[in-house]
Amino acid sequence: MVCKKMAKKNLLRELKAISSSKIKNVFAYSDYWELWELGEDKSALLLEEGSFEECLEALHFYIITELEYKIREEKNMTIREHPDWFPDELRKRHQLRVEEIKRECFQKGKCITPNWSLRSVRNRHQCKWIAKNGNPSPHYPGA
Repeated sequence: MVCKKMAKKNLLRELKAISSSKIKNVFAYSDYWELWELGEDKSALLLEEGSFEECLEALHFYIITELEYKIREEKNMTIREHPDWFPDELRKRHQLRVEEIKRECFQKGKCITPNWSLRSVRNRHQCKWIAKNGNPSPHYPGA
């Protein structure tokens, strides 16, 4: 009986949070994202489209490359140097960077750098609707 009451209270709390006018991470409800590579000449190349996880997986190479360059620059290392601590440092920074990207994407609907952009195809209004009502047709950008 106590478990039922707790579950009911938790469900009510979740429903109130969703129905509030301001949902903090509203774009977390987006099921359709696009990852673009940005060229120096302002051109853009679509690298991936689909779920946030699919786009994030496609972004892995770009994140690693950026972080590796940044670490080497900070530590004044050449490309041939591979100290023992380097893989751990890269892994730690990668996890932090992925969390930053998630936070920015889920709050703003996009994360843009000079080399790439990750954007929700859904707008804020659509994401709020999905948060309140569920997604009527998952993975369809026109819904």
